[in-house]
Amino acid sequence: MRELFRRLLAIGILLFLAAPQLIAQTSSFAYSEESTWGGGEDFKLFDEGKRLRNEQKWREAIAVFQKLRQQFPQSVYADDAQFWIAYCFKKQGDKTEEAFRNYEKLVQEHPQSSWVDDAEAEMVELARDLVAQGKSEYRRYVDTALEKESRMARLQALLALGDLKDRKAIPLLVDILNKEKDAAIRLRAMMMLEEFEAPEAMPAVLQTLKTEENKDIKLRALYYLENVYDERALAVLLELLRTEKDPDLRLRTLYVLEEMSSSAAAPALLEVLQNDADPNLRLRALYALEELNDERVVPALLNVLSKKEENHDLKLRALYMLEEIDDLRAIPGLLQVLKTETDANLRLRALYGLEKHKDSVAAQEVLAALLEVLRDEKDSELRLRALYILEDMESAEGIPALIELLAKEQDSNLRLRALYILEKSDDSRAVPALIHVLANDEDANLRLRALYALEDKDAPEVVPAFIETLRNDSEANLRLRAIAALEETQDERAITPLIDAAKSDSNREVRSRALVALRAFDDERAAAALIEFLQREYKE
Repeated sequence: MRELFRRLLAIGILLFLAAPQLIAQTSSFAYSEESTWGGGEDFKLFDEGKRLRNEQKWREAIAVFQKLRQQFPQSVYADDAQFWIAYCFKKQGDKTEEAFRNYEKLVQEHPQSSWVDDAEAEMVELARDLVAQGKSEYRRYVDTALEKESRMARLQALLALGDLKDRKAIPLLVDILNKEKDAAIRLRAMMMLEEFEAPEAMPAVLQTLKTEENKDIKLRALYYLENVYDERALAVLLELLRTEKDPDLRLRTLYVLEEMSSSAAAPALLEVLQNDADPNLRLRALYALEELNDERVVPALLNVLSKKEENHDLKLRALYMLEEIDDLRAIPGLLQVLKTETDANLRLRALYGLEKHKDSVAAQEVLAALLEVLRDEKDSELRLRALYILEDMESAEGIPALIELLAKEQDSNLRLRALYILEKSDDSRAVPALIHVLANDEDANLRLRALYALEDKDAPEVVPAFIETLRNDSEANLRLRAIAALEETQDERAITPLIDAAKSDSNREVRSRALVALRAFDDERAAAALIEFLQREYKE
């Protein structure tokens, strides 16, 4: 994208510089086409050549224009014809040297022609192409074009040097930057130094930032500094940030300081954050401070969060930064955001920040905040995040809140996460809550999760809960899971329900699974049931 911008900017400059010539050409065309100069055989030839040119009959057009020059060497159309001869050679693609020589002929034979500037610019472009083809003798035309009076030729020479990617051009570009009066030429030189990423240009670039009045050139100098690191630039950048009035230049300066990541820039960045009126500049200063990982930034971040009318993006960025900084000073500010902010995104980010401190000396404060979110918060995403943090904390103090959530909450995602937490807990208070979900919840997925959770609980009441599920749950997959759970317990209370399931469950897979489970029990009732089943199968 940056390369495209550079090319478009260069083309724009070239078109701007060419405007006077285009006007002159237009005037010339109007005069030529309207004037017959007393019958004008030369005009007729010129008009015929233009027609062939417009039809892209390049060779035929060249022949007509050459005939005009031979028969009427003093014609007012002689220089025009010479220009179009060169142009038609160029358009043939494989006639580059012929085109070059004919443009050169125009410059030499018609030095006062309005076409000279265009011809010199074309010569530079053609010389560039010829050098790229390995014909190094044309390089001198590119270099000497930088000394031409024609702005177009000089700019075209700069474009050619850039396209040739020859680092030998760097001293010349630096010299242009230091001495050239034309701002458009200096701008192009600065852009090329940026493309070269030339460290040897650093003194000239820094001087440009100090003394240049042209905004575009200063911007390109700052782009250069983003790609070429040098500690000498820091003092210049800090001074520019302090004294410059233009917001675009100050913003780009902040980008460069962000790239440099120098702790020496922290005071200046904090000054922008705390006192600048432009929210875009303050936000960029925050990004630059983030790169420093400097503890001095924490009070400034908390100050941003404390202001009720502060810019939303600034607050959000401050929260992201506090999330990454392991500093206990952040906790009061995060708690304040969680309690008072109306924006759910900011409160969510504060939760992520508090998660950083869940295992610190402030764990109790974090836990209290999480429980308050579960109790009072309306936003489901925030409550879900609080549950994830509680899950990692593994605190028994959160069990009552989880039990209450299971009893009252309608959001199945929240209840499912609460079940996962209770599944991991060794707290006996979790068992009745899990049994209640297994027996009564309308959501089969939640009942299944509760069943899985109860399988890990060493409590006498879980077996009756499994039996109840086997006998009464409408979902076959839950009844199958209940059989597996009962088989694992080896509790004799499971035998009769398993026999009943093997005989009468409506689902064939459940009946078969119950028989398999009975084989695991060393009990006469189980053995008798298996024998009875085999006899019945044999008779059938």
